[in-house]
Amino acid sequence: MKKLIIASLILTAVAFQQSFAESGSFGFFGGLSTPSNKINDVYNSKTVRVNDTALANLISQGLDNGYYIGVKYGFKLNKNFTFFASIAYNSFPESEIIVVDPNDQTKVLTTLSTSTKIVPISAGLQLYPFHSIISPYIAGNLTYSYIYSTVNQKVMGVDVAVSKSPSYSRFGAGIGLGIDFDLKVIGLNLEGKYNYANLIGKTDNEQSKSYFTLGVGIVF
Repeated sequence: MKKLIIASLILTAVAFQQSFAESGSFGFFGGLSTPSNKINDVYNSKTVRVNDTALANLISQGLDNGYYIGVKYGFKLNKNFTFFASIAYNSFPESEIIVVDPNDQTKVLTTLSTSTKIVPISAGLQLYPFHSIISPYIAGNLTYSYIYSTVNQKVMGVDVAVSKSPSYSRFGAGIGLGIDFDLKVIGLNLEGKYNYANLIGKTDNEQSKSYFTLGVGIVF
């Protein structure tokens, strides 16, 4: 399923690039995706500092709790507002079980892990107070998220999905802050966003699913 989603992202990227290259901007993005209950574990006094060690700790701790990749298309409506649409793939590791040989406790037979996947399809607006070489903005969007969980087995060092829970879809929203860097040939983007995956459509016993994303993008 993961390979299928990644392939879909690539195909979507090609389609957007061919269809909208002349009328808007198109980009790839990715970074850390952190469940709301793990935000303090990732973003704390040891990691939110300006030095090499803190940055390495932030990336390492962040990847242990989740990551995301995606594609995004933007269309400028006027000097202050830009419409955007995007699709992304979020993966959140949850638990890990190490299976050892009962006759030799030092010999690992296999490793089983569980993870939750969220694939949001989003549309929204970015508000720019001004445009320059560095252009800050506020972003807000609505999302339709495809959610499921998998059990993975490590085979030759690579996680392979061996089972998958029934999937379901929910409506949600996101709000965040970002900065565009205009490098003339290409653009760079830095964005942090808080996402609500299941604001609408939850069942009675369903827990709220929210997460924070912090990532970078390349814009063409």
